[in-house]
Amino acid sequence: MKLIIILLGVLFTSTCYGQTYIYTFEGEIDPFLITEMEHECAKLASISTVKIKYKAESMRGEMFIILDSEMKEKRGSADDQFSPKELKSFLLDRNLSPLSFRERTN
Repeated sequence: MKLIIILLGVLFTSTCYGQTYIYTFEGEIDPFLITEMEHECAKLASISTVKIKYKAESMRGEMFIILDSEMKEKRGSADDQFSPKELKSFLLDRNLSPLSFRERTN
């Protein structure tokens, strides 16, 4: 019985929440523009939420990207698909250097 409850819990959480990715970068950012950057980045295809953590001392940051869980279920046109290349372009357009891109696992 416990096993069934655990399996249902895992199934429920994986379908209710989208995948989370982390993109690390370096470069100089005006701290007042971080919120604006989060909103701009969240407009990219299939992205639900973006949170940027930035350390001015080291001029490095992390971008936490949460994909829309509905888009994960729908595999529509290629235009609606998430692409890490778009995030890389987003960073490069702001004179930031992309470092690593990985899926967040918990």
